[in-house]
Order: sequence, then structure tokens, then C-alpha cells
Amino acid sequence: MEYRSMLLQPVEAVPTGPEWSHEPKLDGYDMFAAHAFKKTRLISRHGTEYTDSKRFGVVRDQIEDAVSGLNVVLQGELVGVVNGRHNLHTLWTPGAKIMYYVFDILEVEGTPLVGKRWSTRHEILETILEPQPNVELCPGDTDGELIENLARKLGLEGVVSKHHRGVYTQGRRTARAVKHKFPDYTRD
Repeated sequence: MEYRSMLLQPVEAVPTGPEWSHEPKLDGYDMFAAHAFKKTRLISRHGTEYTDSKRFGVVRDQIEDAVSGLNVVLQGELVGVVNGRHNLHTLWTPGAKIMYYVFDILEVEGTPLVGKRWSTRHEILETILEPQPNVELCPGDTDGELIENLARKLGLEGVVSKHHRGVYTQGRRTARAVKHKFPDYTRD
């Protein structure tokens, strides 16, 4: 697997319009989950292998069922949930529920999807992903204000917005995949 994370362009406000979809910006580890031939690998966006991590084993072990055994490369955020909240520190808090929120799919059954529109990739992801106790689709909506209010209410980092026609741009920023970070966000 040779994928690199798409970098998000910082923006001052959440974009509006029907051609955008929005999801909460989670504060954890950006992680690829590559499932092939009944084995799942977990690899950070920086290339660090977490496949054998005891801490993240519960996620690794649920990926196969989440994708119905298909050979796929997913991208998502690993977070540790404590009392319904999370930030980068809670990922390492003893007793935290480790969750993997999937927000993209880069390959399915050997077919790369990085050149496909975000709307196409997301439709494929919604079709194949079966939620598991520790693996879920990242919540999202075309109503940016709704997602922004939800993210603020939950004390999250901000909002990620993706243009429906945007393709996955590995290792670089694009105006079709943006992040609005809340200036008052803290990792308490």
C-alpha cells in the first residue's frame, strides 16, 4: 500500500452550497486500514505501522466484518472516547473506547478510487461499510451549519468539508477538501 493522506486546505468558514458535504473534524490518529486476503493492516498517515498494536487490536479485528471481507483500503480517524468525548489525549486514556471513524475509501478489490469524485467514493463507502461496535462511518451531512453546530456542541476540533466533484489529492492540498478549525478548540 503506497497511499499518502490528502491534506486539507485551511479556511476561515465552513463552505456553503449543495455541492459540499461536511463532517466533524476529529482529533485522533489519521489511519489507513488496508484489508486484503483476510488480514488487516493499520498504518498511520506518516507510515507508522500499528497493525500489531494491542491498543488498536479491537479495531483491526473488526475491519474484515465491517467491509464484508472485501479487499479495501479505508481511511479514517482512530479516537479514544471517554464520557462521550474525545481528543488526541483520550486516545491513550486507560479505559477509553477505541473507535475508528471511516471517512474515505481509496481502493476496493484492487481498483484504485483516488481518481474518482468524492461523491462516488462516499457512495461506495456507504454501500459496503457495515458498522461494528468500534468501526463506523464518520457522521456527515450536506448541511454545513448543522455539522458545525454539532461539532461545537461536542467540543470537537472543527469541520471538514469536501466538494462532491473533488478527487483524492495525495500529499497535497486542494480547494475541494478543506478544514475549518475552531479558534477556541482546546485539548482538555
